Amino acid sequence: MNAPALAPSPPQRKELELVRVSAALDQLSRVLSPVPVESFAPLEDALSDWRKPRAIGDLGPRFPPLLLAAQACIEAEAELNAFNRALVAQLASRLRFRLTELALPPEVLERIPPALDRLHVFLSARRDDNYGPGDDYFLKDLRFAAGWTVPCGAKVVDLRSRVSLPISLLAALRGRAPDLALRALRPTGRAPWFEHHTESRYLDEFSEAGMDRTYLCVASMLHRHTEVAGLTAYGWLYDPQLAEISPRLAYLRERPLQHGAISLRGHTSDFDIKNATAKSQTRRRLYEAGEYLPVAHRILWPRRDILRWADHTRRANG
Repeated sequence: MNAPALAPSPPQRKELELVRVSAALDQLSRVLSPVPVESFAPLEDALSDWRKPRAIGDLGPRFPPLLLAAQACIEAEAELNAFNRALVAQLASRLRFRLTELALPPEVLERIPPALDRLHVFLSARRDDNYGPGDDYFLKDLRFAAGWTVPCGAKVVDLRSRVSLPISLLAALRGRAPDLALRALRPTGRAPWFEHHTESRYLDEFSEAGMDRTYLCVASMLHRHTEVAGLTAYGWLYDPQLAEISPRLAYLRERPLQHGAISLRGHTSDFDIKNATAKSQTRRRLYEAGEYLPVAHRILWPRRDILRWADHTRRANG
């Protein structure tokens, strides 16, 4: 009589889930693509340098011209969208081969298969809109598929983000962190930061408790990425006006600032206005009455302070 098969251990189950969804994305890519998916290899290689700090819209010097060249023979808009969806699906199907070099902690790694599943659902849907360069969803999906951005619950986090020299020095001065100033001025370049972004398609964990879980994920990543200066974010959600206008969102700014982060005033853009007024009748009414103008702010939370907060929070939670 044969012995019953042993159930896979939790780590094995996670690996099997990763393999399953990766295979599904590979199959989807082959179904969608108007060209052989093997032709995506140079595009994947152009996105291989995840360690370079860059702004969110920066896809590097090689990728944009390669993408244009690869699409040169495609004229129909529907085929262009299918090409872009197939490209993202193929890159995402191969993300599992790059995870080791990303040095992610277990609590982030376990979020990869569900995030890939969500991406599969999104890419599988019929899409006739402009899913491509210039589209926020395409940009975020491409960065995730390439391993530049990872899911951390309430937010997605760029593994390398660039902060300007003036902002780096201001952060060092106001945060009383001379080590940051020295790193900003060193010949080898400024230290990179993690940067988190809201993913409007996936808001199931977007809450105060969800943000705390995100910060704990970031703290675990900081232990493994010792060269990273800390966590930063930029946008209208960190505007101090929200403490009165939308107090339920005030925790987004207050939690970091109560534990060592600093805030720098930025500017107002059409993007900030659109997003700040999209889902709130109160903010929309005040904006239309000329009583509220969203102002983007940058939050910078140095690594020593977020690690201190994380240690305290874990001890308090047992």
